[in-house]
Amino acid sequence: MQSNDLKARLWPALALVGALAAGLPAAANPMPVDLGSAGNFTILAKSGISSTLGTHITGNIGVSPIHATGITGSFALIADPSNQFSTSVLVTGKVYASDYAAPTPAILTAAVLDMQAAYTDAAGRPTSAANTGLGGGTIGGLTFAPGVYRWGSNVTIPSDIYLTGPANGVWIFQIAGTLDISSGVQVVLTGALAKNVFWQVAGQTNLNTNCVFNGNILDQTLIALYTGASLSGKALAQTAVTLQSNAVSSPSGGYAGSNPPGSGGVFLFPSPAKGGSVSVVYDMNGPGRAEVLVWNDRGDLVAKVEEQKLTGTQKTKVPVGGFAPGVYLYRVDIHYSGGNEVRSDVKKFAVSKLAPNTAAPPAFTGAT
Repeated sequence: MQSNDLKARLWPALALVGALAAGLPAAANPMPVDLGSAGNFTILAKSGISSTLGTHITGNIGVSPIHATGITGSFALIADPSNQFSTSVLVTGKVYASDYAAPTPAILTAAVLDMQAAYTDAAGRPTSAANTGLGGGTIGGLTFAPGVYRWGSNVTIPSDIYLTGPANGVWIFQIAGTLDISSGVQVVLTGALAKNVFWQVAGQTNLNTNCVFNGNILDQTLIALYTGASLSGKALAQTAVTLQSNAVSSPSGGYAGSNPPGSGGVFLFPSPAKGGSVSVVYDMNGPGRAEVLVWNDRGDLVAKVEEQKLTGTQKTKVPVGGFAPGVYLYRVDIHYSGGNEVRSDVKKFAVSKLAPNTAAPPAFTGAT
């Protein structure tokens, strides 16, 4: 039986054979849209983010050029002592605004420019006549293979749609008007990953009550989530994002991680290391692949350990017996089975010279 990886590699060739057999033009799998540093945020907006209680956002959020006063509703921001970010009961991640301490303003300016560049990139991807104006803009019930699709009108999704393809498939939807998904309707992924789906929308995006939406929204205007709507992906708006008791989750990566990859945080012992290995302990919110990466003080990657892990508190041993004494940096990246990716902040540990007859590190007895 073929593995999923083999199927993913064979899928483009199989699609080509099927298309030629049917006498149809074969659709090429496009390259993903590069979000740049905007990919460090689950929600990024230029003029504000508002939410009611009941919302939960996994990942970082940010506003720029508007100040933190543009983050309104039930966020109840708590400033970090560094004044570089805030936290909120609504956010598993960090909250950034353009009036926070350096380097936050520069980071946000770059992220907004990258968001706008990604919008332009997505809007400019070429597509075929066959993939233009499908359904007259009413696309409920349709199944989409990887490719680029264009509408010069509003788009409505009154019933479930299906994105079917391999894990490396990419979907780009170009919409010149508004995008509306009806209450209770789902964007269903079959083999596809939300991180590889891009919705470029010139008008307002409306995710109506209790809908389930997948993909990264690049909107030139407003993104509005109504009561109970959920989004797996990013909401990147050139005006504002409004939320009402929503679940929004996305990999956030980069410089900005708050206590990831799980609620218990990440720690390493012993430090300084005097034996042949150190143990990195972290929480998993679900099954997936954990990667522990280690760099020396020059920025060279000196170790990478990958392991499949289950839900709960986990431990990865990293061999350091060959390391020179000094200070090292480490990070934990989690690739969850559902497609989400989370990474921890970069942390430090020390390696000292191994002394003769040094006792072995203490046995791991569980999270502390």
